[in-house]
Amino acid sequence: MRPARSLPRAALAAGLLVASAPPAAAGGPGFAGLVAMAAGERMVLAQATPRSAARTLATTPAVPVSEVDLECLAKAVYFEARGEPEAGKVAVAEVVLNRVAHPDYPDSVCGVVEDAGGGGCQFSWTCDGLSDRPRNAGLFERLRDLSARVASGEAQVVTDGATHFHTVAIRPGWSRRLERTATIGAHHFYRLP
Repeated sequence: MRPARSLPRAALAAGLLVASAPPAAAGGPGFAGLVAMAAGERMVLAQATPRSAARTLATTPAVPVSEVDLECLAKAVYFEARGEPEAGKVAVAEVVLNRVAHPDYPDSVCGVVEDAGGGGCQFSWTCDGLSDRPRNAGLFERLRDLSARVASGEAQVVTDGATHFHTVAIRPGWSRRLERTATIGAHHFYRLP
């Protein structure tokens, strides 16, 4: 990926970066054959935290998902980030899709969301004993639309390749072994080193 283009100091001080994403054929994000990016570059404006300000941001790669997988993605966003700003919702969807693309995780959205590997549930709401049926149908439908936009590649990248996240109120042991890429709303986001 090419470095971000020059910006006025005021934009950099505000934590804003402009970046572009080359197509996969030109050495862009690979995502194990799941990427379906357009031939041209797309410019995006993304708000970055100080930790991720040195990184280049790009558009989210398109990842084909079935209707069942879209439902699982929307539930993950609903239960993990429904009270977060839109960027926080997009970030949770990105983490799920980044895991789908990573060889160490299941190769479907529902597989990732329901994964019990590593000694426990990857998403706490899947094994907390409570109903996994969203109570707010209107909000869930909006989050389903947002999830579809993220999966189709229409959303800007906000986590810089994150595969993990946790609330800022805790500090799990695994977080020390990963590279923090962003803090959005009430969550820190990380990727494998």
